Amino acid sequence: MKGIIGIIVLIMLGSLTQLLIGPNGFGWPADPFIAWQLRVPRLLLALGAGAGLAGCGLLLQVLLRNPLASPYTLGVGSASALGASIVIVAVPSVSIGLGAWLGALLATLLVLLLRRRAGLDNEALILCGIAIALCASAGVLMLHYLADRATSSAMLRWTMGGLSSVGIWDGLTGVIPTLIGGFWLLWILPQLNLLQLGEDWAQSRGVAVEQLKLNILIVVAMWTGTLVAQAGPISFIGLIAPHMARRQFGYDLRRCAPATLGLGAGLLTCCDALARVLMAPAELPVGVLTALLGGPAFVALLLSKR
Repeated sequence: MKGIIGIIVLIMLGSLTQLLIGPNGFGWPADPFIAWQLRVPRLLLALGAGAGLAGCGLLLQVLLRNPLASPYTLGVGSASALGASIVIVAVPSVSIGLGAWLGALLATLLVLLLRRRAGLDNEALILCGIAIALCASAGVLMLHYLADRATSSAMLRWTMGGLSSVGIWDGLTGVIPTLIGGFWLLWILPQLNLLQLGEDWAQSRGVAVEQLKLNILIVVAMWTGTLVAQAGPISFIGLIAPHMARRQFGYDLRRCAPATLGLGAGLLTCCDALARVLMAPAELPVGVLTALLGGPAFVALLLSKR
């Protein structure tokens, strides 16, 4: 019960802070445009992206049976950054989000192709994702080297991650994919509970393991790619939220999965609110803050669990 109350408080605290933070201090804006076209969409994007990245991290940790798996384990995040960078440098008239989503799609197709042709196991899939991520990162560095200063600055700013949005549709692009992916995650919870006990055990209980693994890979890639296309790469939320949920609610996914989604939403919302306050009136990119806080927080969580 304490864990549930803590998640609710975390989400409410982050939401209220998001809505009341402005460049001149705290308070509800007098202009309705600022409230409904800037602050509310940003809050929706933070809630949706946080919950979505946490849900993807949980799915991959169950699938790969690796506690270090995250939404970027299979190279999706780095490939999205490469796709966005190519668009910024080569075709600036095209949406950056579209380039990022196409990069995620190509990375996913490459992983699935290698998995099917070579019959890769979980460990090999992780190594394959690392190789894709390294190649994509090298491509981004090459584009930085070839681009002029202004273009390179735009690329760097996008890869830091951010939740700035204008218009309610920008906020819904974070909420709608998470609603779809979240309902799908809750729907397959019985199969996931069996899968985390072992593939042989799940198969003996009637789970189509190979089809389930393929579905998880596709859903995670599309889910992550859509969120990264809107918010940019945001690290550690998808890694740390499942661990925090397991510590409080145990390994039964019927309790752990909803808690993971709630924790992800609350963590990213609070981090974004903090990022807007720390250097006010300037704004610290939330991806930088999650990386700065996520590493020490994850180590502290591991030490306390030990």
